Amino acid sequence: ATRYNKLGITYVMLRKPNEAMEAINHAIKLQKNYADAWNNLASVYYMSGDFKRAIHDYQRAIKINDLNASYHSNLGSAYFNRHDLLKASKEYQTALKLDPYVFERSSRSGISALMGKPQDRAEFEYIMAKLFAQSGDPADCLLHLRKALEEGYKNINNVYKDQEFATVRTDQRFKDLMSAKPEAIPQ
Repeated sequence: ATRYNKLGITYVMLRKPNEAMEAINHAIKLQKNYADAWNNLASVYYMSGDFKRAIHDYQRAIKINDLNASYHSNLGSAYFNRHDLLKASKEYQTALKLDPYVFERSSRSGISALMGKPQDRAEFEYIMAKLFAQSGDPADCLLHLRKALEEGYKNINNVYKDQEFATVRTDQRFKDLMSAKPEAIPQ
């Protein structure tokens, strides 16, 4: 099962989604409770834009192993792309609780879901800033706020309304960042 799963990952890297699905499905047939394979199958659906099926398979992976931060992160990204920000935030928060560095490195067990459009990346960074502010981590909050600004997040002034940023707003680094207003990086 492990070899077929790895073969599926290889096919994804070669941009051969049909072959990837075939190999990963074979891995699942050999080992029904293979969480990494379910996660990777979901990622193939995610990459093809079938977020509904991706969500279903990410949930299967989590049902088998709910302690894997990247599964929750990937599920959050699928919800995010379906514009279900509440569920996305919940999954991102779970991922961060399981592994505070989950968004800083790639998964060794498979495929990670990524944001496609710049406006999606900008909104993702803003949500991440909110989560870090809420968890009492101003440094990472400010890092993601800066990224949201650089990605051109259009509703950046919500930092003055959103309750999660209440404590961060008193931080001088926040004041400096917001007064500097870094320009969006051209796409």
